[in-house]
Amino acid sequence: MKNSTFATIILIITNILWGSSQVVTKILIESVPPNVASFLRYGIAAVFLFLFVMITKRRKQLILNKTQFLYLSALGLIGITFHSLFTNWGLYFSHASDSSIIIYSMIPFITIMLAYFFLKESLTNKQLVGLVLAFIGTITFFSVIGFDNHFSYGRLFGDFLFLSTAICGALYTLLSRNVLQKIDPLVVATYTTLIGSFFLFLCSLPDINKVEFHELSLHFWFYLLYLSIIVTTLANWFYLIGIQAIGAGRTSIFSYISPVSGVILSAWLLQDILTKIQFAASIIIVFGVWLVNYFASDKEKA
Repeated sequence: MKNSTFATIILIITNILWGSSQVVTKILIESVPPNVASFLRYGIAAVFLFLFVMITKRRKQLILNKTQFLYLSALGLIGITFHSLFTNWGLYFSHASDSSIIIYSMIPFITIMLAYFFLKESLTNKQLVGLVLAFIGTITFFSVIGFDNHFSYGRLFGDFLFLSTAICGALYTLLSRNVLQKIDPLVVATYTTLIGSFFLFLCSLPDINKVEFHELSLHFWFYLLYLSIIVTTLANWFYLIGIQAIGAGRTSIFSYISPVSGVILSAWLLQDILTKIQFAASIIIVFGVWLVNYFASDKEKA
């Protein structure tokens, strides 16, 4: 019970932080190419995670066998490299609002369905009601943001990339479950980020030399460090702890909080005021998340 409560708290914090990621990333890619922004974010995060492992005396746990290393390499490619590139290039072509709708609404559905069919995670009727309520709340919340009336192939391509991001997020959630039973979550986060950032570096090579780093503003570096240390390093570690504590399916439900926090941050930074409909929808989302989390399956309660 205590582990479940703790996991709930840190997953709420994690998804609030992740919700801010879309707005901040959109700001970053105005100054550097999307692939360079991805490498800088996760490259810095990898350094901090590695130092944290050293400080907390987990260095012995960094020794993995070949199978474990290859498994974490796959996780790094899916959950860091592909996830980040799809998101950043999607934001380059499309809108941050599209990203919130597609990514944060689709990840729970994809994860829940895959967990139900392949991991045999149970889902009660009340949890299903909560899932539907949270989804309806999310769609309602963002329906008032509005879309352009003019069709854009670039935006369509960006939205397809967001869908690809959601698939990566669901796969990362599910595939992390097995390895977290044997390896410390911080070690998993460190390896996947190190490996993922290495491939991001390779992807950034065509454009990184074109960036005039000395001309980047202090605001740029502030936002980059926020994304790297807080949103990536801490939040990803919290996320893996959540999976370890309450399972992949229930962990993914909390992603409905992310779009709410993203719009609140937009209102704070960009003066985008929430409407009455958005406020009501946010209540529905929170209630749906609570419903799914509270009415855990009989197997989990046992």
